[in-house]
Amino acid sequence: MKVFTPVIIILPGVMGYQLLGDNISNAETVYPTLVRTVLPVPIAGVFAAAMFGAVLSTFNSVLNSSATLFAVNIYKPKWGKNKSEKDLVKVGRIFSVVMGIFSMVVAPLFMYAPQGLYNFFQSINLLYNIPVLIVIAVGYLTKKMPAIAGKIGVCVYMIGYVICYFIKPMHYLYYTTFLFIISCLVMFFIAKKYPCEEYEFENNHVVNVDPWKNRYRFGDFVTWTMIAVYIAFSPIGFVRSQGPNVYTFVAMALAAILIGVIVKILEKRSDNKK
Repeated sequence: MKVFTPVIIILPGVMGYQLLGDNISNAETVYPTLVRTVLPVPIAGVFAAAMFGAVLSTFNSVLNSSATLFAVNIYKPKWGKNKSEKDLVKVGRIFSVVMGIFSMVVAPLFMYAPQGLYNFFQSINLLYNIPVLIVIAVGYLTKKMPAIAGKIGVCVYMIGYVICYFIKPMHYLYYTTFLFIISCLVMFFIAKKYPCEEYEFENNHVVNVDPWKNRYRFGDFVTWTMIAVYIAFSPIGFVRSQGPNVYTFVAMALAAILIGVIVKILEKRSDNKK
């Protein structure tokens, strides 16, 4: 489902632009305006109720996760080493109430975000999402990466991102890409100079951990589907005033060929190691 997230997010905007044209001054109002224009009043009410329920569900899950993280990972090691589970639950509930009130006070201020609510949250999410991706990606590529390399790489990215966020030399997606590459290179350099002992996975044969035989083909399909979705909603895809043309499908075909070649090379290398 994550692969089709761009479709869920972008398609209502494309539909709203086609139906409403340039009559919308604020991009944040496209979705509710589209719902009010297209759906009958009773169905629009049901839709609003479903959206409200989804928002509450997401809000509750975030509060519960935050309370658990605070109580178990912050409060217990620092101040509650001898506290019982009942006390930790109480602390978590108090933290949930405080965070809930804080969120309700701060939430109306987001409507003044200059680049829009969606772009604002995306730019904030990249501050802590990409460091996790950096550590995971580099961890997959090498087994000799010391822990200090991950800490330094994450710090390099986060400090650089905060500086670029306020200076705004370019769109946040561009400097996110540059900082991702720089952080990975820093980590590889540290691993080259100060490698740790190579990690070897110990199989205790409790469960079957043999790799799935179709993993490369399925990964090929998922990767191509993700790229094809972005091509479809790019300036050479469905968002063109004339709609998609031959270049849209040529780009998808080239992406499929390139991904297929890369996956085939990886599969062959994996087979040679056996």
